[in-house]
Amino acid sequence: MSVKKDLRRMAMEDVLVLGDGDGTALQEGTADDALASMPESERERVLTIAARRLAFQVLFELDSRRAEDATEAAAILLRAHGITPAQVEALLVLVAGAFARRAEADAAFLRIAPEWPAHRMASVDRAILRLAHHEMTATRTHPRIVINEAVELAKVFSSDKAPAFINGLLDRLMKGLGLGDRAFGDEVDGDPA
Repeated sequence: MSVKKDLRRMAMEDVLVLGDGDGTALQEGTADDALASMPESERERVLTIAARRLAFQVLFELDSRRAEDATEAAAILLRAHGITPAQVEALLVLVAGAFARRAEADAAFLRIAPEWPAHRMASVDRAILRLAHHEMTATRTHPRIVINEAVELAKVFSSDKAPAFINGLLDRLMKGLGLGDRAFGDEVDGDPA
């Protein structure tokens, strides 16, 4: 499933942008008018990508704060420009699930790549992988979509080598879990939120 480059850029940079903590957005989204004028399918795809990016950012922030639980996630999400209560609720479920299962994700990746325990990974990569693990194992999103979106997050937020690293780990995870043959009809719109 290919997403036009300008739609992906909009989802990564202009939609559901986190604010700086004082209740204001870092940038007032100029995407509102563009979103409103899009066909519904494109708008939903942009919002889905933006929601996944926002979930990753919240997980990264929780990890950086060394949070014990995901209770701070709601406050972080409320800093996002243009987020609706329904989006907050859906993202809280996704973030809380990924955060709660982080030890399980870390153990799964340690089995796949024993030379890269979680503490040796870049924190950005660790957050991307934990989110992807949760989506692959606890949601109905097709694993190939999860892998593709995790790689796209790595391209934007991590190092040059991270996309290949993340792709390799998630591909091995998908195959190890026997998820590679799941039919696309089993997914629910590829939507994390």
